[in-house]
Amino acid sequence: MKVTKIKLKNFRLLKDVEIQLDKSTTIIVGKNNSGKTSFVEGINLFINNKKMSSDDFNIEVLKEFIQSNKTEENIPKIQLYLTFEYDDTIDSLENINPFITTLEDENTIEILLEYSPKNNSKFLEKAKTLNFENLKILIEKEYSIKRKPYKINEDFDEVTESNIKNLLSFFPIEAQRNLDDSSGVSKNRFSQILNTHYEKQLKEDNEEMKTQIAKIEEQIRISNGELDQLFLDFFNAFMESFKQFGFPGLNEGNIKIKSNLEISNILKNMLKIYYENEDVLLPEKYNGLGYTNLLYIITKVLSFQMINQEKNNSMLCLIGIEEPEAHMHSQMQKVFIEKINVFLEKQKFNCQIIITTHSTEIISSSELKNIRYFNKTGGKTNIKDLIEFKAGETNTENLDFLKKYIKLGTAHMFFADKIILVEGIVERLLMPLFIKDIDPENSDYISLVEIGGAYMHKFKELLEFLEIKTLIITDIDSNYGTKKAPKKIKKESKGKRQNKSIKEKAYNYEIIKGFNQKTTNETLKQWIPKEESIEELLKKTDKEKIIKNIRITYQTNRSNSPEILKCGRSFEEAFIIDNSEFLDSKRKELSSIKHNINKYKTPLEIKQNSYEIYDFIDRNNKKSEFAFNLVMNDGWKTPDYIKEGLEWLLKK
Repeated sequence: MKVTKIKLKNFRLLKDVEIQLDKSTTIIVGKNNSGKTSFVEGINLFINNKKMSSDDFNIEVLKEFIQSNKTEENIPKIQLYLTFEYDDTIDSLENINPFITTLEDENTIEILLEYSPKNNSKFLEKAKTLNFENLKILIEKEYSIKRKPYKINEDFDEVTESNIKNLLSFFPIEAQRNLDDSSGVSKNRFSQILNTHYEKQLKEDNEEMKTQIAKIEEQIRISNGELDQLFLDFFNAFMESFKQFGFPGLNEGNIKIKSNLEISNILKNMLKIYYENEDVLLPEKYNGLGYTNLLYIITKVLSFQMINQEKNNSMLCLIGIEEPEAHMHSQMQKVFIEKINVFLEKQKFNCQIIITTHSTEIISSSELKNIRYFNKTGGKTNIKDLIEFKAGETNTENLDFLKKYIKLGTAHMFFADKIILVEGIVERLLMPLFIKDIDPENSDYISLVEIGGAYMHKFKELLEFLEIKTLIITDIDSNYGTKKAPKKIKKESKGKRQNKSIKEKAYNYEIIKGFNQKTTNETLKQWIPKEESIEELLKKTDKEKIIKNIRITYQTNRSNSPEILKCGRSFEEAFIIDNSEFLDSKRKELSSIKHNINKYKTPLEIKQNSYEIYDFIDRNNKKSEFAFNLVMNDGWKTPDYIKEGLEWLLKK
């Protein structure tokens, strides 16, 4: 039996959310305060019959009720819907029967757990004229948790809490943020699990285990006898002193000291955990909080398994693990998520795991289909269930690409307020400075993804699916460079070789007018704005570069300076055009281009020869050096096309 779907309504931030559960592990990700922890806590409160209160309600729901006509249809309720699939050949029908609502062979049951009035009519009568605060007080008095089978448009009798417990258990493992190396907390927990395991084995009909237990107990009996004699010798003089006072004096009795070692005392209080390092045994604290947290999680899971075994594995267990990455280094996080399912399978433990995490390592080591993305917008949480994500209806190649690319380190986008896609290392290195230039007070967490222009369009379906505000910064990628000007341009510049400025103006005119040039950029052709003609791309308005919450920006023929109107074909060329005065003033400090730029004596000449300077950077593999030069020197301006895009992205 497995839980296939969980729906939660009107609980805190979660007004109406639903996720599908993976048969083994479901990963819940998202920004802080997006409802991840609330989702797990809502399950815990209902399944484990914890006390709920009016503070657990989504505030909007209570306000809507206050302003309504107050009928039975709009009574505020917190609801948890659980959908199960079972196999009647292996699952316990005794546990399932209370929830079966039809004779049809569906092998599916649904359960509704609801925090609602004990009596609807009585509640409505009292709630007629209440304000918000008094309504909360009334809820505390009149509400309780109800449990019943569920089918739409049908009502069923309630079932008992024990019916739920026989079917499903939920075990939460809270985030261990306050672990202390020296507290011995994990040692105590580990000792407790050993003692529980021992007591369980005593009840088992296992001859091999009984033989091992008998050997342990025999050794303890021998040890007690040996200790009795040692204690008698050690305390003899002390005990003789009692006789001088006529104590104890009852029938001339003597005091005897006996060793009372018991296996339960040893397991609970005397076992310590050590780690072997070559020939030396080191105490647990030497291995740090990450190992302590991992040991704690494993110990808790084993204890849950023992509880389940006591019920003959007849119930399904849900385990909610909150932020398992606490105190773990990156490699340990990867190993944890890769091994947890293997570990449970070997243990033959009938359970499903829900993990909430902020760890990019855990996400990158997980399958895309296991991820559930919680996104809070406008005070409301929406869930993107990546098991439903398709990278194009027939494009399996795209899906394979995304799966592999996320594993390579782009998982941080799932925690971002906004995303920027850039083509190269220069844009990636300089982007934090560009953002600071446009909005020095910006506090958004922006995920920066470097991806070549030939692959950007492969993110189309994923970014549209996630609905995170995204800026794509790409190159216009004209298929003509200045060295390949069309014949018409060459004809216009013929006879003007003595005037390099005029010639350069002619070469750059090709980009402004287009001359049937086409972009080689697949993102511009296939995604936004779905245009191939350079001339048409240059005419596009800001509005035409936006689809929903995704905007694209690329080089245009606008410039900070009116002397010459040019359009760069790459980031570096656009930067040169918009920063010719800066480059002129810093020519000695810019090691990447100083030997090339000295050929040009003025800012205007630098701008006119922007393509040649870029070509020098590109041919000599100096892009990274150029980026670091800019990082180390102040006074430049953010290129116009990037500025326009960032102003849109950073707008609140």
